[in-house]
Amino acid sequence: MVPEAGGGVSSYEGYAGILGADIIKRFTTVLDYDNKIIYLKPNAFFDDPFRIPLSGIATYSKKESGGVIIYSVVKNSPAYEKGLRAGDRIISIDGELINDLQQCRKLLRQKGKKIKIKAISEDGTKKNVSIRLEPLL
Repeated sequence: MVPEAGGGVSSYEGYAGILGADIIKRFTTVLDYDNKIIYLKPNAFFDDPFRIPLSGIATYSKKESGGVIIYSVVKNSPAYEKGLRAGDRIISIDGELINDLQQCRKLLRQKGKKIKIKAISEDGTKKNVSIRLEPLL
């Protein structure tokens, strides 16, 4: 069960619980049933950097029409507050035309950078949005 959080990443719809899973994967769990003790031993993933969401935007590639589509935007994230929504197609980021999903995701992972996103909604409305890519935690 995920508690209802009033702040932090667990308060964002779609991200509840992700930090816990990212922590747990870094340990090998040993259960000592006789003594009722759980040991957590760091494993090979222990020193991996945390992949913290920065933009609040989740994307997919739409091959039949080309481009990258937003499939969800975390409510209360800067991207949501600036008007980006599920179904919007990303045209460019910082003037760089977006046709490739990996290219788009790379540009959305630039921690601390302020980016300009040009997008178009399903009804044809053009959107010009500036957001700073900061951890949502």
